[in-house]
Amino acid sequence: MMLKRQEHEAEEQAEMLAKIREEEERLRRISENTNTRDELRKRRLQQKMKEDEAKETKKLSEYLEFMDDVKMANIREALKEVEDKDIDAERILAEVTAMF
Repeated sequence: MMLKRQEHEAEEQAEMLAKIREEEERLRRISENTNTRDELRKRRLQQKMKEDEAKETKKLSEYLEFMDDVKMANIREALKEVEDKDIDAERILAEVTAMF
């Protein structure tokens, strides 16, 4: 009688251990899936940040180029105004252009 009871308890313990292992495996898979999703999300965010940075860099570059063009136009205009005063405008324009 005692032996049967011990066998029964051993079977119950084995079943419980199997259930615990199944639950641990299920939780491990959930954890891996969560980590994978987090990694994908992180990669997408990094890619988006790179794209945004590239757009901002391009905008800044275009703005700086535009401002250089505006400066050059202002310099040309000023040189034209002073041409009447016997100043070598072409030489000054060439020097200013060389600066850029």
